[in-house]
Amino acid sequence: MITDPLVRAEIAQEWTVVESLKNWSRSAALPGLMVQIDPPVEFFNLPLVLAYCALDNFLLQCIHEAFFPMPSTPGRKKPKRFQLAERMSASRSALNWIDYDLVTNGRSARNDLAHRAIVASAADCFKFINAVGAELRGWGIIS
Repeated sequence: MITDPLVRAEIAQEWTVVESLKNWSRSAALPGLMVQIDPPVEFFNLPLVLAYCALDNFLLQCIHEAFFPMPSTPGRKKPKRFQLAERMSASRSALNWIDYDLVTNGRSARNDLAHRAIVASAADCFKFINAVGAELRGWGIIS
């Protein structure tokens, strides 16, 4: 897949952060009592956004290494600035996606948060994060 070992390591590190935040909780010991402190459900939107950043970085590197091309934009004076959706779509012929539609639904949830301040449920965040993780594992980027 991608050959640059530094980029592979960066994406793997990004994913370590995603997993760490996805599994974040704290406990406190009081005399005779152990208390589990879980973050508010909105917290899990942060690793959702970061999961899609890792996916985007992977796709950008695939383009950089010419693993798949982006569509040409004839007649434009400036190069078109492609978004994640377009990179995902362009990659479909080159990458073996496990569940492209689920990852696309997660991208929409990420866009809802980033552009409309609509927060996804914790269950949806976990579902979409796990879907991105499955893709990255399937492509051999993370273990």
